[in-house]
Formats: sequence, C-alpha cells, structure tokens
Amino acid sequence: MKKKTAKNRYGVQVGDIFNMRSYHEDGGGYFFYQVIALRGETQVAVREIGSQVIAFDGVYEGVVPVPNAWISDDVLVRKIHVTGNVPSTEQKTFEDNTCSISIKIFNNWLGYADLDKMEEGHSREMYLAWYNRPCFSYLFKKYNPELAKQLDLKNGSGVFAIDRPFDSSGSDCRAVIRYPDGRQQETILNVLLHYAEEKREYERLNSPEFAQIREKRLDEWMESQKGVSANE
Repeated sequence: MKKKTAKNRYGVQVGDIFNMRSYHEDGGGYFFYQVIALRGETQVAVREIGSQVIAFDGVYEGVVPVPNAWISDDVLVRKIHVTGNVPSTEQKTFEDNTCSISIKIFNNWLGYADLDKMEEGHSREMYLAWYNRPCFSYLFKKYNPELAKQLDLKNGSGVFAIDRPFDSSGSDCRAVIRYPDGRQQETILNVLLHYAEEKREYERLNSPEFAQIREKRLDEWMESQKGVSANE
C-alpha cells in the first residue's frame, strides 16, 4: 500500500521558516525555526537555524534567516495556531495578511514564532534586531554619530552589504551607504567601523596594566565608602 503523503491544513510546507522576536536586557533579536517535517494536518517538526546581518543603521541590525544553517539538534514538534480569516484553501494563507500562522516555541505569551514570508527559498523580509551590547550598529554610531543620525533602516536608508553578509566588524567586505535622499556611497566595513582603532582600545582595556589601575581605583572607592552607611 502506498504511504499517504502528509499535507498541512494551512499550506505550511517543509522548508518554511517561523520567526520569533526575543526581548531581553541586552535588546531584542530574532530566532528562526525551519520546518523539517509535517506531523499530520496541524502539527510541524522544526529545528532552529541561524541568521545573517545584511544591513544596519545607528540603532538596528537587519537580519535574515539562513535556511538549513542548523544551530541546534533539538527537534520541536509544535501545533500550528491560526488567527484571523482563514480561507478554505490549501494555499498559504498569509499572502493577503488576513490571518496569522504561528507556533508556540516557549510556554509564555512571548514564545510564539510567526510564519515567515518566503520567496524561492529565501526570506522576503529583513527583520530589525537591536542590541545594547557592542554590535555593528553600536560601533557605527560610536565612530560615525552624525551619519548614524541620518540613516533609518525602517525607511530604506542605512548601510547594506554588497558582496556577502556582514560576519564581523573586522571583515573587509564591501558595503554601500544609502542616504535618505537616494544618494549611495560605497565603503569597506572594517574601515567604516574603525576596526583597527576598536581593536587597540579592546587590547588596552584588557591589558594587565589597565587591570591594575582598575583594581586600584576599586580599592580606593571601597575605602571611601567605609562608614558612609553608618553616617547616613
């Protein structure tokens, strides 16, 4: 007997990607989960995949999921949740934005991942992640504060990768600065982010000499605090 092929009730297919927004003290980012199998008509099995940075401004990094770039061996089987107007069709239902298709990754109200809009195996959306810790946006704003004020990924301006995604601030990959008025200017990532200067600063802050200065200042501060609470 021929084995029946699994088909999802809502048109979700193997290879589709769900995205989940995260919120934490260092900012907000995204996690991506790719469908590796269908479980009946209403469930899917997913694995977490990685992402790449393809743009940034002074606040946000533009990230996209990378299909098949597995970063976890864990397989999660999740029921599909649908809200809104669901037409009686086997076609994907998110195209007209009348409904939302999601899966619950974690057991809280923030733990939902939404179905990504895909086209020819690639995400049609660039997700805007932001961080309070050092990152491309942080370094861009640090060394180019006036330029960073002008650019806004939400409105189409920013720094965009040309030949390959941004992998580190020390990369020599080509990038283009797209201004709000339509002008464009090519640059090199590690030059724009002052990588050599940032590296020297990092080495200085982590040197034994600086550690001694830091320890001495901490001792002086602790000594100055003796008796302060009692006097208050």
